[in-house]
Amino acid sequence: MSNLYESDDFNILSVYQSLSDDYNGGNIPHIVKVQRFPQTNFPDVTEIYLRPEDISSDLPRETFISSLVSLVTIKLAEYDAIFDGSESSPMDLTNFIQKFTD
Repeated sequence: MSNLYESDDFNILSVYQSLSDDYNGGNIPHIVKVQRFPQTNFPDVTEIYLRPEDISSDLPRETFISSLVSLVTIKLAEYDAIFDGSESSPMDLTNFIQKFTD
């Protein structure tokens, strides 16, 4: 499967959408998997968690993806500012479906 978006700084690999609409319980409606560059500095895929106020699930594909680019850039800067070097585990995707499968 090809990347949803490619740039010199990161590629958007995939987007997952929650099967639940209960976001008040802390559920995350979207998880975006990103490969950062250079890959020697960022060997692991980064997961970006988006809340309902970040982006609408109802946007058409192209609008959704173009909106993701700026959101991912902002989220990566936020993550870098608070990163303490500790490892994290990927989120369990049991209750998610992959969005935009071609």
